[in-house]
Parts: sequence; C-alpha cells; structure tokens
Amino acid sequence: MFLTQIKSKTVSTSKILIISLFILLPFNLTYSQKGGYADKLSVAQGETLTLYISSDVTKFPISIFKMGASVQFIMESDSVIGIVQSVRDSSFWFGVNWSPTYNFVIPQAWTPGVYRAEYPITSDTTAAIIFIVKEDSLGSYSKNLFVLSTNTWNAYNSYGGKSLYAFNSSNSERSFKVSFQRPFERDLGIFGSPDYYRYENKLINWAGNNNVLFEMASMYDLDVNPSLLSNYNIVFIAGHNEYWSRAERRQFENFVDDGGKLIDMSGNTSWWQVRFEDNGKTMVCYKDKNLDPLTGVQDSLVTVNWWDTPVNDPANILFGADFREGGFVNTGSFLLKQDGYGDYAAFNTHYWIFNGTGLKDGDEFGFDREIVGYEADGALFYYFNGVPTVKDTLNEPQNYRIFGVSPTRRAKTELVPYGHATMGMFTNQNGGAVFNAATTNWVNGLYTDPLQNIIPDTTVHRITMNVYNKFKENRLPPEIVSWTPFITDNATINFDPVVLNSLDVFVAPGSSQLLTVSSADPKNQTMHYSWKIDGTLVGSDNPSYTFTNNEPSVQFKKFTAKVYVYNLEDTSSISWNMFDNKLVVSSTPVTQVDPGESYSYQVESFNFNRDSLTYSLVDSSPTDPPPAWLTIDPKTGLIQARLHLFLR
Repeated sequence: MFLTQIKSKTVSTSKILIISLFILLPFNLTYSQKGGYADKLSVAQGETLTLYISSDVTKFPISIFKMGASVQFIMESDSVIGIVQSVRDSSFWFGVNWSPTYNFVIPQAWTPGVYRAEYPITSDTTAAIIFIVKEDSLGSYSKNLFVLSTNTWNAYNSYGGKSLYAFNSSNSERSFKVSFQRPFERDLGIFGSPDYYRYENKLINWAGNNNVLFEMASMYDLDVNPSLLSNYNIVFIAGHNEYWSRAERRQFENFVDDGGKLIDMSGNTSWWQVRFEDNGKTMVCYKDKNLDPLTGVQDSLVTVNWWDTPVNDPANILFGADFREGGFVNTGSFLLKQDGYGDYAAFNTHYWIFNGTGLKDGDEFGFDREIVGYEADGALFYYFNGVPTVKDTLNEPQNYRIFGVSPTRRAKTELVPYGHATMGMFTNQNGGAVFNAATTNWVNGLYTDPLQNIIPDTTVHRITMNVYNKFKENRLPPEIVSWTPFITDNATINFDPVVLNSLDVFVAPGSSQLLTVSSADPKNQTMHYSWKIDGTLVGSDNPSYTFTNNEPSVQFKKFTAKVYVYNLEDTSSISWNMFDNKLVVSSTPVTQVDPGESYSYQVESFNFNRDSLTYSLVDSSPTDPPPAWLTIDPKTGLIQARLHLFLR
C-alpha cells in the first residue's frame, strides 16, 4: 500500500495470580470497540509507521492531516480493507494484538509535528489516530522541543476495559499496567484523540499563529534516548503531564542544570512515577509500594507518587511547585467560575514577564478563559512585605519567584483543605531557567478559533511571549527581589486573604526619602544601577538613592523615581510614585462619552494614612451639580457614565 501525494489545502476544524487470570480468560466482545492505533506514538522521518484499525466499513482511504494554527490536509492513501477486530478482556494490559491494516514510510519532506490519520469506523462515524513526526536529525529544524504528555494519555485510557483509575475501569478495579498498543478512547467528542485536543493542540495552535517552531517528542522518547534534550535550547510541556519515568525526570533535571530553559504549562506535573516494559509498549504504575514488586529491591523505581516513600523525590525540586500544595479548581464542586474562581492574582509585576501587560500587584487575569484549573500546582509560601515568598524547605528552590496566586481545593483535606496555585520562575547559575504556569488550563488562554470567535487572553499571551522571547535570546536580567520604602495592604481576592505591596511614597516638601533595592543576578554577574527622577538621570552604580523634595509646598505634586539594574545581558527596573500630600487622587482620566455610549473608570488614590475614604463627585461650579448620567460609588470610587441620546 502507498500514499498518494495530494496538493496541500487548509480545512476548518496477588501479582502473579492476577497475570495468570488475564492470560486464561477467553475472548469477550463486551469491550469490543472500533478504533485504531499506531505501533508507536512517535516516528522519525524515513521510518515506517504501522496503523491497526477496526472498522465495519469494508473499504476506505486513510487521510493524513498536520495540526497547527489550522488543520492542513497532507496525503490520502489508496483504499484499504476494513474489518472488525476482536478485543480481549486483557487487552488493556497486553494490547489488542490486531492485524496490521496499513503501513507507510514517513516522507523526509514531512516537517516535525503532530499528525492525524482519519478513517471511518462506521458509515457515518470518523475516528483518528494521533502520531508525532520527529526530525530525523534532532534539533536541525528547531531548537524548541514540545514534549507531549503521552504517558498521561495512556494512564487514563480505558479502552479494553481498564485504565490506571477505578472510575473508568470495569468492576471499578484499576489495572497496574496499561498498554500503548490499543486505541485511545473518545475525548471532547473526538474518537481517538486522548487529551490532545483538550491541551496540546491549543499550544500547537498558538505556536502556529505566532511563528514559534517546534520539534516534537513523546515522553517515552526521553526514556529511550537519554541525551535527546541536549539537542534543544527550550523545552515545552503543556496540559496534564502527570506520569513520568525516572529516566524522563532525570533528563529534564540534567537539561535545566546544564543551562536549558523549560517552559512548563502543565498542572499536576510529575505526580506519579511509572516504568516501561516490552520496549515501551506497556506502562507500569502500581500506585502502592506494597503492591510493587520492586519495593525493597530497587526503591528508586517504585511506582508511587514522586514525593512518597520510598522514592522521596517531589516535583517541586524541578518545577518549584507541585500538586501537594496546589489542588483542584473549576472541577466537580470545587471553586467554580460562577463563584469567581479560575484566574490568577498578579504579584511581582515589576518583573520582565509582565512587560506590556499593564498589570499591578493584585490585579487578576485569565478569568474568562478559566486559566487556573482543573488541576494546579503550588509552592508553600508566606507574604513577606507584601511579596509571596517561598518557605524555607528542602524542596522548593529558594529563588522561585511567585508571579501569580490563586486558591485551590486540595485532593486530601484531612489537615488543610485549601492550597494555592503559584505561577512562578527560578533560574540557576548555569543559565538554566524554569517558568511554571502551574495549571493544566494555561493553554486555554492561548487558543485561537475564528469559527467560534475565540481569541487569546491578551495577558496570558503576552506573558507567554515574554518568557519565550527572553529564553530564546538567552539573556536574563538581574532580579530585583526587595525594595524600600513600600506600604503593605491587606486585601481579599477570591475570598482569599492576600497582602499587597505598594510603591507609593509620601515625601513632604523639604523632606528626603532614601530609596533602595536589593538584587540578585541569575549567573552571579556584576550588577550596575542607574536612577532617574521623572526621566532625568540623577545617580548611578549604587543600589540606593536619596530623593529630596525641593519643590515649594504645592498640593498634588507627583514625582516618579525609577531605578534600572543591569548586567552584561539585560536590564530590570522598578519605580515609585512619590506624592507631596498624604491624600491624592493618583489617577485622573481624560475621556469623552459619546451619546448612547457608556463608560466606567476606577478612581485610584494614594492614601498614606490608610483612612476610610468616601468618594463623591463635585462639579467645577458649586451651583451646577454633576449630571444624573454620571455617578460614583461612594465606597469603591468606581465612576460610571451613561450618556443617553435624546431625539427631538
């Protein structure tokens, strides 16, 4: 059989006893389902891929598409013979062992990516086989690698009767081993898709829309090729990358230790350890050290949670956060969007990852796209001077800077039922860096679908591009980790108590204020400083500057002080707003409301004494009160205008 090249076009879109029982059971068509699978999840250019299909359509072609910003039709086969193939009760463990339907050599011209082979399983139902095409010369197409969560796909797949979970397994009894040699079940209404469309496809879509080139790999590729990541500068993971082998985990750690950049857009990451049998065809995860035969024999490979004994290797060592301190959001009855959950509150917004977002500490983002959930990872932290700071434990990197905080509901609630998702980043002195979005749904904020009028969340997109571009440049600026003066405020965001740091300062006329910063350089390079007041250079090469207000006593005078900290690669900055009055309206919009239109504006105030404020509108003329169409909330300072259009 062969493929016919078609012009490209775009389309829308107990241990031994258990094993013995499995072997002795006869065929049972209770779990007989149609579908298809490939002999391997990833294949290099020039290698042969074999497809196994069960269909009641007697003769049909197979269509091949490449996934991207749009779905591109690539090729179509000659007609193949379709038959319904049986499924053993034990096929979830040993594979369905079907007869091959079709095999072909991956053309050298196929660029790296995710491909979809479509075929009918009935006269009116189409299914698909997802497979990855790898560059035969690793790193020659792109120095960016996207590793798909293929282990997790298999863990949740119950085709043939069981998965690694009781909830979708026959008799509510999970299996300890699951085979890759079986179809993936239906997800999001698409047969054979696993979690691909829920997560990975959204990142691939974003990359295609933003000229970000990827090479691709399965998780198992890292298990069999211990040097695979050494071919790349930036590695991405996304969605739900829950199941990791020791070889996979060690390769990621070595990659970062050697200066690699990791962009983690996953949640519940590296939660269970697995191992492989039968040259990668079978994935093993007992989830209980008392059941695993390697307990006491080779403890480092026992398939329990990474943080649990006897493995004792929690994910936050590599990622800065893990699921123990995170939890669920927007799933089941946990912290639902209708109650205001599912977004991040921003912190440390002076960092470069927030460039172009306009966010201030405490601002929320990503709510409409529910970017926090359904599973999210967290770090133990406390608020130090209004900055979320990781606690001094043996696991979290102490330079893990927290940029986003969101409450979560923990899976186990014996002690503390609530945790937090903590988006953040850390670096090492070899130039390695890890950005952790710490949520499965981060990619929701990146996806574009014109047919459904879905566009990316501007803040999620901007943060992602900032991280990618900085990692691509391989230039990391110094980190401004603390500063004085500041004011802290207690606040509540999503019913969660937080502390906010404000860089608003009162400097009375004739008085002075010492401004200081404390900085750290990712590579321990020498740092330099430059100070400006209202854009004018006033000092350099000193982490401190004394500002004196020499202006005459005039109400509502505002100064802006800014310090730049730079090394040989890049620059960071932070700024203060300084007022000569203890109570000032610090935001004064100038706008126009046309007839029939509405307008709202949140008044911002500098309130040094933290008094209770009441807002009211006062017209410039005492005898002419503000118009009825212009109102202000006396407690919050929210101005709203609605100018009605009157026709005569």
